Amino acid sequence: MRTITERPAQLQAAMSQSRHSPPGYQPRSGEQWNRKTLSVASFALALVALWGPNAAKADAIDTFVYQPCSAASPYTCVLTGDTYTWEAPSSPTPVSYSSVIPNLGFTIDATVTFDGTLSGSEAITFGGDYCGDPAGFNIPTLGLYGCGGPFWTGSPSSPSFVTGTFTQSLSDVPSPVAGILTIYTSEPGTFLLLGSALLTLLGYSLSRSRTAAPGKPLS
Repeated sequence: MRTITERPAQLQAAMSQSRHSPPGYQPRSGEQWNRKTLSVASFALALVALWGPNAAKADAIDTFVYQPCSAASPYTCVLTGDTYTWEAPSSPTPVSYSSVIPNLGFTIDATVTFDGTLSGSEAITFGGDYCGDPAGFNIPTLGLYGCGGPFWTGSPSSPSFVTGTFTQSLSDVPSPVAGILTIYTSEPGTFLLLGSALLTLLGYSLSRSRTAAPGKPLS
């Protein structure tokens, strides 16, 4: 038998509804959808805030622009007008690396374009034995090399590029200027795109909840 203090679930739900809504109020399906969407979006935004920065860095793409200097002006960089461009993850996975001092460095594969024309996939070494330290880069098949920087941090097995503009010399001792290498982040990470989409969804839901018509009375 049910005691006097026990209440059926349906009665308890009705009483809870009456505390927060006008008599006879029935939520519309659109309002219920808004509440669920707001809850899910708020939770997802909290996750993005916690893990977004690290994931964005790991997922970002860096663009590299190398402009050679004319050999006719060895100690003042007069650009030749040529431009080599390639892209790589901001935190790449090297195809090979060396952790032996003084030849710290790593190699990645990247598709290089020359003055807008596709050159092909090339092996690009950062650091290594050419400059004798972590600085510099080398693309042997294209005859491109330079000592400057360093423009990466971390370990050779798990590096992260540093953005900026770096003057490259022909060697690691005072020598003619070889070119200018510029590195910049060209794409937002997936988590940043997700965060933007969630913010848009959250704003749309708030807009709908403010303009939603009152619920219809129960007949």
